[in-house]
Amino acid sequence: MCRICSAIGRKQSTPTVSGIVAENLTTAMPMTAYGVLTDELSNIVRAAFSVAARHAQASLDPLNPDILQPDALVFAQSRIFKAVAHTVALILRMANERTASISRLPLEIIADVLSHLSVHERLNAALICHQWRTAALAYPSIWTDLTGFGLASSKLAVALHRSKDVGVDIHVQIRGADSGHFFPVLRMHMHHIRRLSISISDDWRWELNDALARKAPRLEEASVEMKTMFGSLEHKLRDDVFDGYAPRLNRLDLSYIAPPACAPALQGLRNLKFMIQLARAEELQTLCANYPALESYELHVTADLLPNRGPHVVAPPPPRLQVLSLPRCYSNLLSAMPHAEMRRVVLGGCDGPVAMFLLRDLDQPVRMVLLENSILQRGSTGCYAVGGADALGRERVALAMASHSVLILFTQPVMQNLRSLVTEAYIWAPTWSQLLLPQLTTLHLILRKDSTVRALPTCFITPQLRILRLSARHDATHQGPAPRIVFHEDMMCYVDKLLNSLSAVGDVIVETDGLAQALTPTPNVTSRPIDVLVHSAVLKATSEISDETISTLLQSLGSSDDA
Repeated sequence: MCRICSAIGRKQSTPTVSGIVAENLTTAMPMTAYGVLTDELSNIVRAAFSVAARHAQASLDPLNPDILQPDALVFAQSRIFKAVAHTVALILRMANERTASISRLPLEIIADVLSHLSVHERLNAALICHQWRTAALAYPSIWTDLTGFGLASSKLAVALHRSKDVGVDIHVQIRGADSGHFFPVLRMHMHHIRRLSISISDDWRWELNDALARKAPRLEEASVEMKTMFGSLEHKLRDDVFDGYAPRLNRLDLSYIAPPACAPALQGLRNLKFMIQLARAEELQTLCANYPALESYELHVTADLLPNRGPHVVAPPPPRLQVLSLPRCYSNLLSAMPHAEMRRVVLGGCDGPVAMFLLRDLDQPVRMVLLENSILQRGSTGCYAVGGADALGRERVALAMASHSVLILFTQPVMQNLRSLVTEAYIWAPTWSQLLLPQLTTLHLILRKDSTVRALPTCFITPQLRILRLSARHDATHQGPAPRIVFHEDMMCYVDKLLNSLSAVGDVIVETDGLAQALTPTPNVTSRPIDVLVHSAVLKATSEISDETISTLLQSLGSSDDA
């Protein structure tokens, strides 16, 4: 009998299976030792039950000689094989953990490393080793950010299951007939989703409405983009969205799918962004009036409004609505949306008359910004942005305007009341040799390296001027700190001439940014270099209104007022 079988009959020092395996592992390769061990265990089982049949007390309790049957022997053999396999795996894992460097890292550090990977990399990393998998399963915070998931797959259910009940952010795309498994998963986890973004084809809109009919106590932001060739108010969310309960929902973005007419879960909604292709003014007014807590409303209508079915009636806006954004503005759309008392109105793609109609809301404008959006430039004319604000804090912004539309905005009432002006110098018409701005206290003049002196006003009549800022605009695609721009001699001569022509009564502080040349000393003028980053006065928007575009204009408005 082999050494292991002989050990069965000795009760004093019976070696354990773990000890035998460990001894074998020291003299043979792990897999070889496992094969030898299984062969020997077969002999052990046969010998063990042969001995048990001859003795009153069996060595392998609870098996009793009186009930020994062939099926019982096979079952006992199977149990021993499983026990040995488990022991071998345990020993191999312990040996690997003793030698692997990763085992010396705390799980908290591994979890932090995993949280910085993409969601697909996190799923793959959890399969690499026992230590990484332990961290992936022990820390639900690793799975809170699922925004980069892409197309929905079965892996999303795995990631959501590992997140347990912590708040998660999801961005997923639903495409094709094999995406139906996503909706049961969404229904199961709606209770702890914090931010939800779904891009879906219109084939799945019924399943989407069913999935969203669950309470969402943690939901703060939701976005649904419907991929369709035709968008109208007929495609909409149901009134039972979120089962009537989403107390934290602050922002809702919908593209080519309309919000419900009356949803209890959306009564506290404060920010709504809505894109639609075809609509009527009366429908948009009714939709806006259904949300009494609305503070910010961004409305994209990709085509002009359809005629109303009945008489044109302008409904009052929600009482708290302060910000209205119309990225593609038409005159009838602007007239359909009451805007006179709103704190901020932003228009995109508007012409001069529409912009002038908008600026009439301002009670004697005191701040204005005129900038070029070089990314929107078309041909030689370019597109411009105008922002204005009055003493009451109401702000009006118009984007993507033609250059002639910008110039006609400077009427006599505007020039008489203006106190702060941020402008790109080359916008001005050559015939404007003198500009009378009697109330102006701050002038921020943005110069370009390719600006021509002939397109610049030669004299600013500004008796109240206190601060003159001269900035050099560089390429908007430049990365890093703004470079120092060296202007042509005629441009610097223009700057010196401009300083000498200032008609200010008191002292003027000239702040220079991005100008390499030193300014010629001028009486009553104090020069000081500044670093205000010309980026703050340069638009970097796309053809649509972006938050960055709006914030850049409003930052320019605010900075000119603070000065």
